[in-house]
Amino acid sequence: MSLLQKITHPKSNGSKRLKKAFGVSCKDPKDNSIIEHESRDEDTKAKCNRRQSDLMNQLTNISNESYSKGVNLLSSKRYEDSRDCFEASLNARLYLYGPEHECLIEVHRQLERIANIQGDRKKEAYHQHRIHQIYSTRKSARILSQNRYTSGAVDWSRI
Repeated sequence: MSLLQKITHPKSNGSKRLKKAFGVSCKDPKDNSIIEHESRDEDTKAKCNRRQSDLMNQLTNISNESYSKGVNLLSSKRYEDSRDCFEASLNARLYLYGPEHECLIEVHRQLERIANIQGDRKKEAYHQHRIHQIYSTRKSARILSQNRYTSGAVDWSRI
């Protein structure tokens, strides 16, 4: 099973399953439990870091290639195939960046467009809702970062 198939497979959603599926959790072969980073020797840490780096690079490639392929398929009106590519890109980006990252917006917009074309109002509304949530979260984060009480150095002379 390829990495793309593992990402798009319904049972592989969630970071724990992806980590387990791709061997990124760095388990101790003796007792099968996760070892803390502090107790690993340097070779084990380096191997684990390489595996995680390789996984992130593969996911980034899948995200970008699936998105590009989805755009091409959408322009040729192959909506089902295009939707599959965008969903693979979305899954990879969710794992890489988290659910509130701005790079998800472009994928949700494409999926919303396909849902609109296909007349699926529930999916269209879902993607519109997700886009709105991401914008709202990002706006709240900007407001908090600009608030003089939550950012910058504390002026202790004023207290």
